[in-house]
Amino acid sequence: EEVQPKVKWFTSSVDHFNSQDHRTFQQRCLVNTSAWSGSPESPSNAPIFFYTGNEGHIESFYNNTGFVFDHAPEFAALVVFCEHRYYGESLPFGNATFERANMGYLSIAQALADFAMLIPAVRAQYGASEESMTIAFGGSYGGMLTAWMRLKYPDVVDAGLAASAPMGFVFGATGNPGFFTAVTNDVAAVDPRCPNLVRSAFSQILSASTAGALEQVAQTLKLCNNELKFNQID
Repeated sequence: EEVQPKVKWFTSSVDHFNSQDHRTFQQRCLVNTSAWSGSPESPSNAPIFFYTGNEGHIESFYNNTGFVFDHAPEFAALVVFCEHRYYGESLPFGNATFERANMGYLSIAQALADFAMLIPAVRAQYGASEESMTIAFGGSYGGMLTAWMRLKYPDVVDAGLAASAPMGFVFGATGNPGFFTAVTNDVAAVDPRCPNLVRSAFSQILSASTAGALEQVAQTLKLCNNELKFNQID
């Protein structure tokens, strides 16, 4: 049976790196306690599975990250998904959040500091013992945040699982992303002809686009309204 999370709000600093700036905002977290037995009166040694929210409403990541829920019962873990600042309902300046003067507080460093401050608050509120470990989880940009959390705040996060996190490109890696190589190898393992057929199809589409035959391509692919624009295949 699916358990709906509880919405919890925690107070975060607008600027974690300016001791003279005392402004705060409310940051949203989704908390699932279905496998958790801890409380402040009776702390638990079980772990906390903490999802480092990325670019979007936190519900979208909560509803599409089954891995943590598959394993939470096995470990009696507390599951926490915290929303990234400037996304969803975690807006530091309300309706004025996206005004130019306020955008400077949207940064990776500030987002990591948010999580580093939120995790101790979660641990205290839900009764995590000193032996309870915090395991960070994230995918894509969220995976990068998970990796950086473990690197920058090893005193807060005991381990991290960074899925599909393109860390190499942050450090100047070049060439084709490993994801595409892996997909190509998977397809070739099923049928060695597939990769070249896909490459040929894309070549034909690109050739048709330069020849002004986009309408014919759209009809062949049975696209909605038989319409295909060049920027859709660029």
